[in-house]
Amino acid sequence: MGTFSFFADYARFLLNAQTEYNLHSPFVYDFYVKVVRSQYPYPEFEQIRILEKEFAHSEIFKKGFEANSFASIQKPLKYKKLLFRIARYFKPENILELSSSIDLCPQYLTMGNRKGKLTIINNRRQATQWEELYLKKEHLRNIYGGSSCASSLQAVLEENQKTDLLFFNGIHQKEDLISYFHQCLPYFTENSVFVLDNIHHSKEMNLAWTFIKNHPQITVSIDLFHLGITFFKPELSKQDFKLRF
Repeated sequence: MGTFSFFADYARFLLNAQTEYNLHSPFVYDFYVKVVRSQYPYPEFEQIRILEKEFAHSEIFKKGFEANSFASIQKPLKYKKLLFRIARYFKPENILELSSSIDLCPQYLTMGNRKGKLTIINNRRQATQWEELYLKKEHLRNIYGGSSCASSLQAVLEENQKTDLLFFNGIHQKEDLISYFHQCLPYFTENSVFVLDNIHHSKEMNLAWTFIKNHPQITVSIDLFHLGITFFKPELSKQDFKLRF
């Protein structure tokens, strides 16, 4: 998608996006006010900031940056903080991140709910190196491993038995994304949350997002333009929201 087309789409999104004053769903209103728009300064943010500085000066980062491997590493801070708040709000027992990026999103997820188990599947060699170096730190002790092969997804799903929070990070191929989504579907519960980034990154991603939000098991979808969030709660009416963030 060209730069002009992307910003034109964003401008149209802002014209149609809602705020809390237009929301009539109590569930979505609470989520938007307490999670999406929250400005609470959690002390964990400072801990992660220190870790980010350490990572930025690591050899893994420097080599990956020079090789243009970390194209999505500078994910805007507000989106990483939102991942933290989602984990803090819903307290998911099993968190799964399926990724082709290397950034500190896993740290935001796991610090959002220290009692949860975070499993990372990442197809970048540098990500595995990062995990080996840093995931054993005390405050990251509830992150479990990581993998360089997305084919391990089924084994992870079966081991966890259910997925409470799923995050697709940097997966921008429509066919892959939809295939992984279908693979994960049997492991969602009515309280599961599915988050995917860059939903308007390209025509492919637009199509993938439209397919996912229209799936019959999805009852509520929230479009924040750069991030999509879906819910499976059967008691909620089928609704799609575009919200300012």
